[in-house]
Amino acid sequence: MVTTQLDQTAVLRQRCIDDMIKYIEEDVAEAQAQGESGEIKVAHYLFIMTFNLIGNLVLSRDLVSSRSIDGHEFYDAMKKLTKWAGTPNVADFFPFLKWLDPQGIMRNMVQDMGQAMRIVEKFVKERTEERRSGRERTNDFLDALLEFEGNGNDEPDVISDQNRRTIILWELGRNYTPETIDMDEGVGITARKLNPLEAKPKRVGR
Repeated sequence: MVTTQLDQTAVLRQRCIDDMIKYIEEDVAEAQAQGESGEIKVAHYLFIMTFNLIGNLVLSRDLVSSRSIDGHEFYDAMKKLTKWAGTPNVADFFPFLKWLDPQGIMRNMVQDMGQAMRIVEKFVKERTEERRSGRERTNDFLDALLEFEGNGNDEPDVISDQNRRTIILWELGRNYTPETIDMDEGVGITARKLNPLEAKPKRVGR
């Protein structure tokens, strides 16, 4: 079963890897043309590859490019969310401090969650408009959410917009990985590099 599923996504996974390499080559070439070193943050491109792979499986589309504003914002929001979720909160030990939020953890989580939600909402709205214009059904995860009809008893008749965004965000966010290569790790719900992995390409030409 698992092997079959992997085989079915092999072409898609290879395309996402090829796109990642293309983005790296394009960005390095442009940076070097401007006299810069062409140094890149590897995690950024790995994120794009993973995000687009999951995007195709869930939404039948690439979600970001290497220069996408949405991609950068979602990347930053998810990185911050994992950081806040794993940061020791003094209010957990002293409940009377919860309303004060002395470390600003809840305030920051709400802000970053809102940013990620707005990006997901944009994707959902685009699909909704496409369906209204007669776009052919893709039979993907988002179509299933949009067409869901409950029995009205132990489940809702339809999935609300808020819950739909939450489900999509969870599905995309659970595949968020930013780095576990060296032993210097930052605080978060996942271990990640304190200093992001960078690659310094060799300068081509003279």
